[in-house]
Amino acid sequence: MMKREYIGVDLHSTQITVHRIEVAEAGENAAGTVTRKNGRYTVEDLESKFIETLHAGSAVCIEAGSGSHTLARIVASTGARAFVVHPLAMTHIFMTAKKTDKVDAKKLADCLKRHLESNDPGDALPEVYVADEEAQRLRMLVAQYQRVTAEMTALKNNLHALFRQWLVHTDKGLIIEKLEDYLKHPRLPPEAGPIARREKKQFEELVLYRDELRTFIEALGVVRFREEVGILIGVNGISVFGAACIMSDIITIDRFETCKNLASYLSAAPRVDASNKTVHIGRLNKAGRKMSFEILLQSVNHLVDGNPHLLAYTERKNGKSKNKIRATIVARSMRQIFYMLKNREENRYINLNSYVTKQRFMEKILRAQKSA
Repeated sequence: MMKREYIGVDLHSTQITVHRIEVAEAGENAAGTVTRKNGRYTVEDLESKFIETLHAGSAVCIEAGSGSHTLARIVASTGARAFVVHPLAMTHIFMTAKKTDKVDAKKLADCLKRHLESNDPGDALPEVYVADEEAQRLRMLVAQYQRVTAEMTALKNNLHALFRQWLVHTDKGLIIEKLEDYLKHPRLPPEAGPIARREKKQFEELVLYRDELRTFIEALGVVRFREEVGILIGVNGISVFGAACIMSDIITIDRFETCKNLASYLSAAPRVDASNKTVHIGRLNKAGRKMSFEILLQSVNHLVDGNPHLLAYTERKNGKSKNKIRATIVARSMRQIFYMLKNREENRYINLNSYVTKQRFMEKILRAQKSA
């Protein structure tokens, strides 16, 4: 009879550290006996030395991080069960005086054994959703797009700082276009020219790369989430690109029980501290995925224009903190997105002209994919 085993894995870029708990089944000698083993494998030997030891009786707990989703899918392909957990949500792991790879692997194995043997759904093992390979590719592209836009912003800030130290005023949104005009200022030293032009060249290269990434994201997003993207583009302010980015975060709406769960995952829910009759509403939760929030935040004006309820809300809150109003609009839009995806229904306030244009763009992408 196959042994039950609970395996904790601490994953790094070059190696994995494993703690294996084997439990003898009934019918074996010394049934119920627990055996513990430690192991260490290089990433190159992953399939040949670690994966081949797994079977249907194995359960593997992996600390979330770079490569954890790929490893989880490889583990699941053997018939074993894979659990990816959020390390910062497990105080048992990160709040410890002694923290080594072996210790972490052992604690992961212990937590997994307790979770599976207790049959307690409320024991709060902080599992992380494991994306399929296609969704992970889309997330990779979206993450790269975020990094590129951040680099572009940094380059613009560098240019502003360069001119500011010589007391040369620059227009915030036109510094790239009007760079040569700014370089003619008499206060600027000659050395500033080569520096500024190099920054501009890097910025223009990143613009081309960003546009290329955007095309890849739109293509993969439409193919992978055709129905969902078709629903989301009915919302005023959500483009095909924006819908693909939102779905890269969500992947499947079925894994969220309520719209509050979705809002929290997408960093749109405030932190709440409550004790007795005292309730404190804090800042937004920043532990979740952030791209959807950024996409919707950039489209706040369009979201308001396309939804009479959001428009009425902004009119009622006129004079209040603009940042709080914008964050609330995003949160309410996520609530709308939740029910649209959950019920597979179109936006009731759809702008037909805009929607038809977006649909045609989707069809163009699909035709290009079929002919490729």
